[in-house]
Amino acid sequence: AYEAALKVSNIDPNAYAVLLGRVLDKICLDRKAEGKSLSEKLQYLAEEGEIPNRLAEMAQQLRQLRNIGAHADLGDLTTNEIPVLSSLCNAILEYVYTAPALIEQVKKHLESLKINKDIVK
Repeated sequence: AYEAALKVSNIDPNAYAVLLGRVLDKICLDRKAEGKSLSEKLQYLAEEGEIPNRLAEMAQQLRQLRNIGAHADLGDLTTNEIPVLSSLCNAILEYVYTAPALIEQVKKHLESLKINKDIVK
């Protein structure tokens, strides 16, 4: 979903926002968020401690921009919003997926350093 969004980012800011909204949907599915709407699911993730409140606010802003992109009567997004959309989505993806993976990688590396120190002694 994220790759699809990137492909349209330079073509149509509205489509980009809609596809990034789909990324949020997929994150909610992956994290088994409960709720009837995307807004409720994002709130659930915050309440359960899956994401911090500040990140939930960012996700809600991305959701609102997605709504503008999806509904013509709400207006149109412009290329000015693309960096904001990208930053919001990247922050969410980094917190939910990249940071935990990096932490695990560092833990394993630290463990291997401890093992190597014991061998050297």
